[in-house]
Amino acid sequence: MSSEFAWLTIEQVAPLIAKRKLSPRELLESLYGHIQQHEPRINAFLTMDVERCHAEAVRAESEIVRGRYRGPLH
Repeated sequence: MSSEFAWLTIEQVAPLIAKRKLSPRELLESLYGHIQQHEPRINAFLTMDVERCHAEAVRAESEIVRGRYRGPLH
């Protein structure tokens, strides 16, 4: 998995999502890949609910596609 978006700020990512140049699922996959790569060394997470994150990303993407983008934290 590529972690190309892992170092972008929310200010950089939000417009990409709003313009549909990046989907919430793509962002999640990028961030999760980055976490998987570095977590064993950093040990920053107690638990990760990947299934829930994926479901939320799918839901957000569906809303955005229907024109219901709610802002950077959507």
